[in-house]
Amino acid sequence: MQEPFNTSVNSMATVLSAIIGAKATTVQSMINPMLNDDVSGKNNPMNSLKAVNVVDIKLAKIGFKG
Repeated sequence: MQEPFNTSVNSMATVLSAIIGAKATTVQSMINPMLNDDVSGKNNPMNSLKAVNVVDIKLAKIGFKG
């Protein structure tokens, strides 16, 4: 991660929440399990096939191919 996000998950969540229109606290609860060893956490969005598919579709629409 690049500064200032490498020291504060909260700052990353704040920026992402402004971009995607979600609450910063919600975004932070999803970022934390992805950055920690808690990959099986209930808030980890990578555990939701629906969430992963939505992200894949949105990324494809803006030119990112997986």
